[in-house]
Amino acid sequence: MAKVKLTVLKRFTPEDVLGKNPSITPKFGNQACPVFKDGQEVVVGYVRDPDVFPCESAWAAIRPYLVALFAGGDLDMIGAGKPNLAVISCPDGFRPVVFKMERVAPEE
Repeated sequence: MAKVKLTVLKRFTPEDVLGKNPSITPKFGNQACPVFKDGQEVVVGYVRDPDVFPCESAWAAIRPYLVALFAGGDLDMIGAGKPNLAVISCPDGFRPVVFKMERVAPEE
């Protein structure tokens, strides 16, 4: 079965999402997601390994796209003619993380 490489394209802060004077102030301040780092790359399998991909919420959001990539499906979501590529974000409304997903050949 194929593997999928996830690359963190960008982490956003609450200020990025809400502006400088939000009417809602998150209790964790204006920091971006502390779980991932911009540019971080991980290769994942079909089952989430918490040591490799620690965020269960982000996994739940991207899992349908992962399943399609694992199964060899085409996801030309960015219109770039690259069916093995998708760009998806996690559902955190205050601190979203945007991931690039690429199907890669299984390790031999």
